[in-house]
Amino acid sequence: MTLHCTAMAKRLIALAASAGLLLAMGACSRSDDVSSAASSSASASSTTKDGNVVIFAPSDGITISQQTPLSKWEKLVPEIVSSLKSKGVDSRNITVRTASSLDRQSQSVQDYVVNHVTGAAKKTKTTLVVAPVANTTESDRQYGDYVSRAITWNDDSSDEDEQAYAQSAERLVSALRLAQDEGMKVVLISNSLQEYVPDAFVKMSDAEQIGMLQAQKLASKLALDKTSSDNPKHIEVLLPYDTTDESGQDIDATFAQSVFKGIWKVLGPYFKDGKAVSPSGKLTASSTDDDWRKVAFEATKSEQIRQVLAERLGMDKDRSSHTRIDGVIACNDFVADAVIAELSDLAYTGSAADINPSITISGIMDNIAGKHDLKKKSRSGPHQGPGIG
Repeated sequence: MTLHCTAMAKRLIALAASAGLLLAMGACSRSDDVSSAASSSASASSTTKDGNVVIFAPSDGITISQQTPLSKWEKLVPEIVSSLKSKGVDSRNITVRTASSLDRQSQSVQDYVVNHVTGAAKKTKTTLVVAPVANTTESDRQYGDYVSRAITWNDDSSDEDEQAYAQSAERLVSALRLAQDEGMKVVLISNSLQEYVPDAFVKMSDAEQIGMLQAQKLASKLALDKTSSDNPKHIEVLLPYDTTDESGQDIDATFAQSVFKGIWKVLGPYFKDGKAVSPSGKLTASSTDDDWRKVAFEATKSEQIRQVLAERLGMDKDRSSHTRIDGVIACNDFVADAVIAELSDLAYTGSAADINPSITISGIMDNIAGKHDLKKKSRSGPHQGPGIG
């Protein structure tokens, strides 16, 4: 599922940054979502022009599949800059620095803070807007960049790579704490840092929210509330998960687990009541969050996804008969595209449904705020095919 940058996210980031220049955020509560000095926004445009904003963002990575999600930092950062300008920050006082790894980013932040503290510009009001670089898997990157992750590390690890990662993370935290001690304000975007409290935190959607929102949309599209156990809906969940990273090291399964947790929080009750069933039998009425591995699979290539779907439907060898399928949770655009292609080749027919896994962050935020239901744009797919969320 691709998450697109939004006016709401930009306003939150720009407001937090401009408020920081006014030293207003010192009185803000530090929370898990978004802290900002909203009361200072009215005067921000007339006073922030003399302050500096330095944005530290990840540089966009390339996925092995060569399919690039639309929600990338290279698209959001210019929007943040534009919003800052609209808040009265002089363009000459806005600096953007990108890094491909946490190691490089931590060094960049450290160098800037030290130079600022020891240089002539020490008294200049400064806000650091930092999106910490997170280690992500190939499958995770297909969800796009605007996904909040908790960056943690183990100081006592004997693994050299983990030791290096911990060193980079601690360097970044130390630099940010020094910045705060010297009067600078720090706004973290998307990813939190272990045992570090910024002046403001702008949270994006997390893995569990992504799973919940996709499942809610599918449940609504299939009208599961009105479905009878005598005629249940047939649903498959395709959960992309890489067991190892590019270097062959085992990777943390937390993200995939959280996505499934969100999905099952919505779909679980329908399976339990018999209103939904899995054609493959991977999920049953007695399934729990711990059964996520039953629907997880490696999804770095389109062919892998198509093969898994064909196997789930019992059509990997015999394609003469069709297994009923009403909906598929595909999790991200890459998987959804492969699912659409496979269903087309399998010549599926059935009740017509729009097929589009794309949901915007603005929709997510408005949905969380209770303003409106998520909206999806139309997208081409198999004629009269099952719903894909």
